[in-house]
Amino acid sequence: MYPTRKFRKRNKFASKIILVFRFQNRLQTSLFEYSICRNDFAFKLRIFIMSLVTVPYQFIREHVLLTWHDALWGYERQLIGWLDIVNLAEDQLCAGSDNPLEIELSGLGKSETQLIGETLRKLANIEPSEKGIDSGKIWLFLQLAWLFKNRTDVIDALGEVETIYADFDYPLEIEGFVRYMPVTDDYDPSQHSREENERRLFSKWQQYLNEGNCEIGKRSTQRK
Repeated sequence: MYPTRKFRKRNKFASKIILVFRFQNRLQTSLFEYSICRNDFAFKLRIFIMSLVTVPYQFIREHVLLTWHDALWGYERQLIGWLDIVNLAEDQLCAGSDNPLEIELSGLGKSETQLIGETLRKLANIEPSEKGIDSGKIWLFLQLAWLFKNRTDVIDALGEVETIYADFDYPLEIEGFVRYMPVTDDYDPSQHSREENERRLFSKWQQYLNEGNCEIGKRSTQRK
């Protein structure tokens, strides 16, 4: 049975309670998966990565050219690691940059993470501000695109969407495929099976990604 519109009313406090229960269930499920798949290291690693929704740099570079502002936004929120920041600097050098800060950043290692953060902030501060897509929207798209690509490897992909929805402060543009949010059109979930309702959510998720690909791809093309 699907919750009533009143129950599903947008409410940050209520959604946080839902996420607490989801985290507890995720932990229990992860332990169960570990107990039956302990000999499958690759499977365990994949589940662990997706629980953190960590996006590999190779995937990022295939979808968007990060600005230093974008990189700093993600780095400060632990959405991108120090090694990927160094890789981004190396990409800039390969593209022909001779910026001394990017040269310095490309040569830093794990033991110099404080210096990596400082250099990244300097690069973001001297980089011209670009009008257009907010860095938060870039990272929201990347998180959801990576999750969608790997949705079959995740125990509850739509549940992960709920986590991302809360982590990014409840963005309006993805409400259409958040399970506990009320529908905004004539669709009546009570007249459909659970499978049909979930297929509809995945379809809306795919639509969001298609639109994001066009918008973000356009910005990336303009920066080349």
